Amino acid sequence: MRKYGMTSGVLAAVFAFGLVACDSSSGTTENDTVETTDTVGGDTATESDTSTETDTTTADPCDPNPCTTPPAAACNEGGTAVVAYAATGTCTDNAGAASCEYTSTETACEGGQICSGAACADPGDPCDYAFDSKVSYITHLALGSQAAASAGAKPADDCCFDYTGDGVVDNKLGNILALAGTLIGDLNATIQEQVESGSLVVLLETKNVTDAANSSDVTINGFLGEDADADLTNNASGTASFTVNNSSFKEGTKEPLISFSGAEISSSVLTAGPSLFQLSIPILEGAVLSLAITQTRIEATVATGPNGEGLTMDGDVTDPDTGDAYGAKLGGVITQDDLFAGINGFMDASCVTINDDDGKLVSFDSSTGKWSCAKTADQDTSACEDGDPATQLGSYCGALLAFIVPDVDTNDDGKKDAISIGIWVKATSATALKDPACNQ
Repeated sequence: MRKYGMTSGVLAAVFAFGLVACDSSSGTTENDTVETTDTVGGDTATESDTSTETDTTTADPCDPNPCTTPPAAACNEGGTAVVAYAATGTCTDNAGAASCEYTSTETACEGGQICSGAACADPGDPCDYAFDSKVSYITHLALGSQAAASAGAKPADDCCFDYTGDGVVDNKLGNILALAGTLIGDLNATIQEQVESGSLVVLLETKNVTDAANSSDVTINGFLGEDADADLTNNASGTASFTVNNSSFKEGTKEPLISFSGAEISSSVLTAGPSLFQLSIPILEGAVLSLAITQTRIEATVATGPNGEGLTMDGDVTDPDTGDAYGAKLGGVITQDDLFAGINGFMDASCVTINDDDGKLVSFDSSTGKWSCAKTADQDTSACEDGDPATQLGSYCGALLAFIVPDVDTNDDGKKDAISIGIWVKATSATALKDPACNQ
């Protein structure tokens, strides 16, 4: 049975917790091309003079070149190689519409590795993974600009990092959701309800920590899990245990989906990133939200927790009224293309069927040069139960789309193409256990 407490707003809040490191692999490469059709078409402009003659000019759909959205990297059909595509494609005029071809490069996995999650990895069984004793359980997370609704007034700019180089930290997603608060309610309260009810269990494993005050070459792995003893009252005690879902690992391997290396602890401050990540989180049964997150960073004040092993995570930014710390900082950026592709992928696996021309909830309208949502009349929700997040996302799509304006230029082309994210995180020590399925 599906759980519907996690609304469409929570989808945005968990963006930063399905971070999957994109590893590069060496090997034999082959080049190919893939053809796509971009949603940029030709327009016809007509000018008339007093002599009744009409001059019709057809715009060139390839000028400027619209082929700048290649397919995402993926595994080949046999799962033996990673297929990546050039950032810019070759455009041809196909009856007034732009048709794009992207050169692909196939890099074979070597040394017995397989392709999983668009990266080469060693094959393995998640049940064979050995968890480190240094594990932290997320007790609190909140979008930066949303904290005022549940944690007292605070500047939205407090969280989390500066991605535009203007000296001011960025959190456009939080600001967007704050503006849309009248439509989707208090997101942070909903997120925290999921944490406290055990519906959202996120664990962070910090490997190679020899000293909670100073350690180098730290690797952070993340897992989705479940309460191990069905007693929710002790989850935030710092001594609780949680089982880890096998879905937290790359398919066919014992490598965590959420993983990045190169972190360090200096004077009790943990820092990690920036790194490139891909998100993949099962939000509902059969429905996965997949997104690419770039420039992800973490900054946390850490200490050894109550169980004597795992780390507590907090921050040094405090509420001016209570003096309580808001938490550790976690930030990143997500491109507008990746955001909408992730939403469309989620909807494809949901109970909603989109019955317009392209079958997508969010599409680029070549006639207006803007993104638009499928009409409500084209959204078939007859297979959905009341309160399903997919139906809510479809209903609010048009209103939310109006707020989604990029604030970060990720490819230095002078155009803002990504949305910054800032999230507060608090954690305490915990113990990670294998998926119960491993004992069967």
